Amino acid sequence: AETWTTVSSMHSAREDHSATLLPNGKVLVTGGYLSGNGVIATAELYDPTSSTWTTLSSMNIAREYHTATMLCSGRVLIAGGDSSGTAEIFDYATPSWTLTPALTNGTYQQTANLLPNGKVLLAEYSNGALYDSVSGTWSYTPLMNSPRVGHTGNLMPNGKVLIAGGIDTLHTLSPTNAAEVYDPALGTWTTVAPMNNARSTTLSVLLPSGKVLVAGGSTANPGSSELYDPASGTWTVTGYMNVDRTASSITLLPNGKVLVAGGYHPYNGLSSAELYDPVTGVWTYTGSMAAIHDQHTATLLPNGKVLVAGGSANSAQSAELYDPATGTW
Repeated sequence: AETWTTVSSMHSAREDHSATLLPNGKVLVTGGYLSGNGVIATAELYDPTSSTWTTLSSMNIAREYHTATMLCSGRVLIAGGDSSGTAEIFDYATPSWTLTPALTNGTYQQTANLLPNGKVLLAEYSNGALYDSVSGTWSYTPLMNSPRVGHTGNLMPNGKVLIAGGIDTLHTLSPTNAAEVYDPALGTWTTVAPMNNARSTTLSVLLPSGKVLVAGGSTANPGSSELYDPASGTWTVTGYMNVDRTASSITLLPNGKVLVAGGYHPYNGLSSAELYDPVTGVWTYTGSMAAIHDQHTATLLPNGKVLVAGGSANSAQSAELYDPATGTW
């Protein structure tokens, strides 16, 4: 029990890449960083049915720390991760890549959220940018109240977007606990209560309760986690993870629990994984991965399993599956 199942390796080793579940059930993996080669533009598809990877044509631009957002049309917007702020669209039906207008500035470690109106909110430094997939154009929101990178961004049930933590790019250049909310109806940013811990490159996920779980990251308490309640606009400390970790992955499972896998602590890579139970607020170990994965991706598949792919060091090409029904990988 609680063992890992490895699947076929990707064609390219990579870290700091993106992974997106497509409407056809396959997973699109793009870009990232390849040790010895630098930033890459390659892309490939994982097929859960055959458990195989297929190489696609490369993106127009090499990029890492970019975002990949599924649009209402089923196409995928790839944005940022380069010094020029370029963006492109992947059409899985073709399949093909098409450049779309670039942002004003280069973007790294930004967040991207699909809004209820179909637009995509991109947030980084002090900028908020909106992509309209119908017209293929960008527009800009007012400046954020707290410039930052390496933060979290979560669409909440009320249609607003919570931005929390990150590196304060204006004052201290260190992790911040500042949080704010973007209201697409008003087009405004509003500061909300700060987190209990300053943190960057942290994990976050929207829970079925409507609260947002934020955990780990670069902080004085890297094992800590806390909950944001949009109804009260407040943060509440919840359980500590069993291992301090950053550069991990976080996935909401069909059973309502949250899977956190891999990462590093604080300089050693991790293969361990654990589950957060929103009912009890407790973290418990689940099966460990077969390899160390950090700066990887984790994708919930239609069958309820989780695909972990890539990462730094020796796992940069490997992939594994977690089955929440049995607690095994």
